[in-house]
Amino acid sequence: MTLTRKVRSPIPGNIAKRLIQNYLVWDVAVNSGLTILRAMEIEKSYSLSFWDALIIAAAYSKNAQIILTEDLNDGQLIEGMKIQNPF
Repeated sequence: MTLTRKVRSPIPGNIAKRLIQNYLVWDVAVNSGLTILRAMEIEKSYSLSFWDALIIAAAYSKNAQIILTEDLNDGQLIEGMKIQNPF
């Protein structure tokens, strides 16, 4: 594993394991074919890049209410979700 062996300051295996376990509580959106088709619709409707539209489609699939990003317009509503710039 890169974190425990290949970086300049490797961390102990038990700490790496704990870090990974922390991420397991996240509800990850898997981009299915339907998500990609939805992203294509969002891309066209809002004149966004495909990758920004894919993030929005994935967030929508998980019923997100807010998207934190500095790449879109702060305060904008897209598909009912509010865009907020965290900075």
